[in-house]
Amino acid sequence: MAVKSFLIAFVATHVPLLALLALVTLHPAWLTPVGVLLAALVATLLATAVLITVLWRLFRPLRQAADGLLGFMTRGAPVQMGVGAQDEIGRLVGLLVQSLAHLDRGKAPLLRSGATALAASAGPGGGRVLRCMALVELVQWDALDAAGDVIRMAKLQNALQRQIGDALSPAETVLPWGRGRVLALLEGTEAEALNRLQRSCAHLALPADQESYRTRMVIDARDSAGQQGWANAMQRLEQRLFEARLAEPGDQRPAAA
Repeated sequence: MAVKSFLIAFVATHVPLLALLALVTLHPAWLTPVGVLLAALVATLLATAVLITVLWRLFRPLRQAADGLLGFMTRGAPVQMGVGAQDEIGRLVGLLVQSLAHLDRGKAPLLRSGATALAASAGPGGGRVLRCMALVELVQWDALDAAGDVIRMAKLQNALQRQIGDALSPAETVLPWGRGRVLALLEGTEAEALNRLQRSCAHLALPADQESYRTRMVIDARDSAGQQGWANAMQRLEQRLFEARLAEPGDQRPAAA
């Protein structure tokens, strides 16, 4: 990439000079003030057009990488790069995909064991019919993390889990699911479960705290019975939560109550 960029910049900056040299060598009769000006202007415009075209094609793998990573995070689609993505950009994308796979591998044992436990407890033998699962996270968590407010983060984590747990029935479950997140397993339809969660924890506040905290939630239903159905629903929740975070960049600072 560095060599290509250097060659493109070198040729583009020397095109007007080469055009003037060609004018002096091939058509010296055109060496009038207006002729020199027109030749330099045409050569500059031509060099600009060539430079933009080449750079657009050169950075096409970068655009493909961005679209591919977005599709990987939101839909689980594998990243596919073109033939021309074998330089530094292709290496960067390869390392990013390996990093995502590494993180997913670290989470996979939890997903498998969690799905096994859920299938055992929510199946016919467990006596419960938990059809939906919801992932709820604090919107301002990153701002609190950047500020290093560990005590408030711990209080909010406990308050979020407690507040959702108070809105659930004895047959339903809420589990911690990462930093500033909880996973809720609910009965009923997706619309009913989402309505209950929104009423219980759309906004979160701590005692003697002047700030209000918003939550972001996504909900999904298992598409089949058993461990695989819960695992699929967990994966879809992660993808939907990533989409929801991208759709709501906004101001992540705590809002005044």
